[in-house]
Amino acid sequence: MAPIFAADTITSGDEAEVGDLLGVELEIGFRIVRDLPGDMAKMTAAQLIPYLKPVVVIELVDTRLAGHLAEDPVSKLADNQINAGLVIGETAEKWDGTDFGDVEARMQAGDDQLITGMASVPGGSALETVAALARQIGTHCGGLQKGQIVITGSLHPLTYYPAGTEVLGSIQSIGSVGVSLNGPPKKAA
Repeated sequence: MAPIFAADTITSGDEAEVGDLLGVELEIGFRIVRDLPGDMAKMTAAQLIPYLKPVVVIELVDTRLAGHLAEDPVSKLADNQINAGLVIGETAEKWDGTDFGDVEARMQAGDDQLITGMASVPGGSALETVAALARQIGTHCGGLQKGQIVITGSLHPLTYYPAGTEVLGSIQSIGSVGVSLNGPPKKAA
């Protein structure tokens, strides 16, 4: 688990800067919409529901790996904490509190179809992932706060794309999200 800073979040439809390649992951997020009680670490997933609204997101993932290390599973695991940002899509405003385990999802990056149908949330329960995070961090650094978004894991394998790639995703009953991957800003002469 690693935080994604607010300065690294963008709204669906915006552009994301790409140096060489940028990874994309379609995920279910939960926006914390009310202040959580101090004992949030003891709350069950069901007790957290009134404090949450589902939101569809794309996590942007950078990498420091190149060459033979880029294919090494242990190196990739260690490098996996290097996020580059979060694209915030639509929120399910009329959510009834139903958990997300298997979802109907679509994700396209350029000409590649990354998901076209049913996808499983890592661990089988998006709400249990949020509850596990609440238990893990407790009140450390103030705990989970109103306005933050907790993401619950990629619905497909992490895949990297170059600048010039259009990325579009959707999760049924939540909404859609999209981002344009663009090259780094041009330096002044």
